[in-house]
Amino acid sequence: MLEPWPFRTRRGRTPDSSCACAAAFPDRRASPPVPAAPRDSGRLSTSGSNTSPARRSSASPLGLRNRIRLRPVWQLPVRRAILEAAWAELAERGYSGLTMEAVAERAGTSRPVLARRWDGKAPLAIAAIRQQMTKHPLKVSDQGNLRAELLEFLERASDRASGIAAAFTLFSSGYFTESSSVPKDLRAALIQGEVQPLSAILERAVKRGEVDPKGLIPPVASLLSDLFRHHVIMNFSAPPPALRKVWVDAMFLPLVRAK
Repeated sequence: MLEPWPFRTRRGRTPDSSCACAAAFPDRRASPPVPAAPRDSGRLSTSGSNTSPARRSSASPLGLRNRIRLRPVWQLPVRRAILEAAWAELAERGYSGLTMEAVAERAGTSRPVLARRWDGKAPLAIAAIRQQMTKHPLKVSDQGNLRAELLEFLERASDRASGIAAAFTLFSSGYFTESSSVPKDLRAALIQGEVQPLSAILERAVKRGEVDPKGLIPPVASLLSDLFRHHVIMNFSAPPPALRKVWVDAMFLPLVRAK
C-alpha cells in the first residue's frame, strides 16, 4: 500500500521524521510539495525557481495559461454584446457622440475590457457596423434570370440601409483624422472578406448569354451599387421597391443586355 505524499502543516512546516509519510519518503522531504488543487491567483510565474513542476505543467499551451487566455472576455456572446451596445450608441449619437465609456456602460462592462480588443472608437465603430452587415447577407442564389437576381440583390441591400447610413456618419466627423485613413480605406474595412455578389450575378448572366461582357465597363458594372449608395447616403433610408425596378429596367438592363 502506498503511503501518502509528504505534506505541509497548516503553518507551512514540513512534518518531522517521526511522521510516517516523511519516513516513507526521506529523499523527497526537501522537495517542495505539490498542492492537490492550487488556487488560481490570476498570475502565472514563468521563472523556474519559483514555479513548481505542476505549476509549470499547467502553464503549458494546453494548461492553465491557455485556459486563462481564452476565458471569458472574448467569447463570442460577450463580443456580440459589446458590438450591439456600440451599434446602439452609434445609431443614437452618431460617430461624433460615440465614446468607449458609454459603450462599456451600456454593455455592462468596463472601458479597459474594450481597450483590450479595440484601440479606440474608430475600430470599434467599424466592427459594430460590420456585425450589423453580417445579419443581412447579400449573396443571391442562381435563379436563371438576371432581372430577378438584380431585384433580389437590391432588396437584400435595402436591409443594410441603416448600416450604410451609420457608416456615412463617419464621413462627417473626425474619423479620418483619428484613423489616418481616407474614404476608400473605410469602404475596404467594411467589406473586408466579403464576396461581391453583384459581380457574381453578372458573371452568371454572361455565361447564360443574357449580358454582353463588352458592356460591363467599370461605370456600368457598378451603376446599381452607386445609385443605391447615393440614395441611402442622401436620404438615410433604403430606396423604395418602385425606384429599384426603374433602376434595373430603365437604366441598367438596356446598357448591358446582349443584342
